Amino acid sequence: MQWEPEGIGLVRTTRPGRWRVEQVDLDWPARRPAHHSNTHWKWTLILEQSKDPWGVVDSADFSRTLVLWSSERPRLTLSAGTFYELAWFEVDPALRNTRLAVVAVGLAAHRALELDAAGLLLPSLPETVGVWTDFGAAPCGYVDYDVPEGAVPMIISRAILVTLSEAADEVRKG
Repeated sequence: MQWEPEGIGLVRTTRPGRWRVEQVDLDWPARRPAHHSNTHWKWTLILEQSKDPWGVVDSADFSRTLVLWSSERPRLTLSAGTFYELAWFEVDPALRNTRLAVVAVGLAAHRALELDAAGLLLPSLPETVGVWTDFGAAPCGYVDYDVPEGAVPMIISRAILVTLSEAADEVRKG
């Protein structure tokens, strides 16, 4: 399947391999906003820990990675149900604040729904809480949801996941 976010062109999902994340680790760090706390991220290390890595690539240039996301706990069971945890999510710094981000979040929502998740949990970076709130996330108060120090626990409900996945479907091509 392919999607065509406005202003981006055709894109598709892929399971990222080591060569792809090595390229991202060479290309993206210098373009990340200096004030963000993810400037040190190494996708090669993230991929090693991941149980559910995904990427969005340019359909015309398969070597061009546009988005990466990953879950170390794709089926996290808490007292409130089983959730998809979106532990890592990054859009190419040059493409942030574009329609691509909306489609990519919709694709992550699709993945959570495929796994029959009750919702999507996010250990958000402090500077991205507002972005996730714009996508419908809310503070997560589940006492049994542990996030890394400095992360802000957030949740996107199943109903909002459906809405986000439908937003991605609006630009699906075939």
